[in-house]
This record gives sequence, structure tokens and C-alpha cells, in this order.
Amino acid sequence: MYLAEELLKELKLLAESLNMTRTGLMRRALEALVLYYQDARSFKKPTLFGKKPSLQTWLMEREDVHLMTEKVEELAKQMDIAKTPDEKLILLSKQNLITAHMINLLHKTTMT
Repeated sequence: MYLAEELLKELKLLAESLNMTRTGLMRRALEALVLYYQDARSFKKPTLFGKKPSLQTWLMEREDVHLMTEKVEELAKQMDIAKTPDEKLILLSKQNLITAHMINLLHKTTMT
């Protein structure tokens, strides 16, 4: 099987930027993919080759990430004006929880 010329050019540029050979980059990428797949299977999570979500699902999840980002930024502003350490701690907890949800959503959407 042959790779498209454009893909080979992109791989070469990326490899050069990482001070690697194209073959080395491809080997490392394949190793990372296999490790990812093994981890996903061990946690019984869907993998790259599982059922793909619809375009609507994909767009909604990205909109959710956008809304979560706005909420995190809003909480950061509230922390700036919070007066007591307890208030700041509560806001930081909320911010961390939203960030954790964002990470989970991003992980979920990059697997499909």
C-alpha cells in the first residue's frame, strides 16, 4: 500500500520539525496508536475503529467545549474579585470540575 504524496510531504515536514526521520516518526506514531488502542480496550472504551458519531453529535460536542471554556473564563474573572480564600477555593473547585469534563469530552471526541 502506498501513501498519498501530500501525506508523505506533511510527514516529512513534521518529522523535520521534530528532528526525526520520516520513518522514525511513522514508527513512533504507530507505537502510540497501538498503546492507545490497548489502553482503550483495557478500559472497555470505544476505539478509533468503533462506531463514528454523526456530524450533529460532533458539532454539539465541540459547542459544549466552547461553552465550558467560556464558563472557565468566567470563573477565573470571579476569582479575581473574590474577597476570601474560601470563595476563591469554591470557584477553583468549580473551574477544575468543568476542566475535567472538558478533558473527558475532548478525549471522547478524539477517539472517534
